Amino acid sequence: LVAEEWVNPPARLARYVRDDEMQQAFNFDYLCTPWDADALVTVINNTMTAFAQVGAPCTWVLSNHDVVRHASRFGLTETGRGPNGIGPTDPQPNPALGLRRARAATQLMLALPGSAYLYQGEELGLPEHTTLPDAVREDPTFTRSGGTELGRDGARIPLPWRADAPAFGFSPTGETWLPQPDDWRTLAVDVQADDPHSTLAFYRELLTWRKQLRLGEATAQVTVVKDGVIQVELTTPDGQKVRCFAAIDANFVLPAGWQVDIASAALERRKDCWLIPANTCVWARPQLHA
Repeated sequence: LVAEEWVNPPARLARYVRDDEMQQAFNFDYLCTPWDADALVTVINNTMTAFAQVGAPCTWVLSNHDVVRHASRFGLTETGRGPNGIGPTDPQPNPALGLRRARAATQLMLALPGSAYLYQGEELGLPEHTTLPDAVREDPTFTRSGGTELGRDGARIPLPWRADAPAFGFSPTGETWLPQPDDWRTLAVDVQADDPHSTLAFYRELLTWRKQLRLGEATAQVTVVKDGVIQVELTTPDGQKVRCFAAIDANFVLPAGWQVDIASAALERRKDCWLIPANTCVWARPQLHA
């Protein structure tokens, strides 16, 4: 049983998952945290402390049906919870920056112990639909606010399954209850499925590593190791050492003796070291020597 409670701080949320209550609770504090190393580490550590005191697993989430998708939210100037909807006349997200940060944020989230929740479509890197005309909006928030709040329709668009099918494979007639953006054709499942560099392939690889290493059951120490850089030191149930380095808004040199298993974006080779560029996350394990 999962609580959907918009309460904070984490100590208050933990009341919902103490003994004889619910099993888990969505961590909306984490979802609303801006793309900032200090803020993220504070929320992560506060969550782990509060939930440990009641013996419940932490949860982590970045998108859902009530907020702007994080592939768009992280492309805005303000990267916290975001506005209640984005319209054609509003400031538009930077799509490349938003997706790059979204991939890094997902990799950081999936390194954390506990349960991670994925919202349908984020594995395709779907952005918010930010150009919906008012005439097609269906969220009651839009009507009840007299149009001052655009609402949540932009995160609720039917998914693109097949690039060349009617409604991108969502319905045989081509009809959908909310219109799909034309540029979602390139994000369709059948386009990404066989592309090893796609966001879908990246999610699949992340989840495979997370399962194999049992990161959800690991112990973790989370710190800011340099301004703008997060380190998660993990010890898996079988004693393996794993480190997650999230370069939030600063470059970071991978420490000597560590080799990267997976990265959210390309790394840069600098003489005898690897540079992790800003807005990039990596998972690494101790380097094996012959």
